[in-house]
Amino acid sequence: MNFGTHTEVGDAHRIMDVAHGVGINFFDTANGYGRAVYPGRTEEIIGEWFAKGAGNREKTVLATKVYGGMGWTGRTPAGCRR
Repeated sequence: MNFGTHTEVGDAHRIMDVAHGVGINFFDTANGYGRAVYPGRTEEIIGEWFAKGAGNREKTVLATKVYGGMGWTGRTPAGCRR
């Protein structure tokens, strides 16, 4: 998912509602999505949707990834090293 920088919050929530409505419950995201504009915004939008209730969190399988930090040091990304 790449919400926030590309999709308005209300639209993102509707997309996830419709997904659940048709049986889609596996959502894939990462902290790097939207990094150039608003790092982590996709996760915030999903969290806000979970907080709305309706069993959203309980019905969702959420996948994410960790690559490294959200910043850069010199010519390499900061964060995970191995």
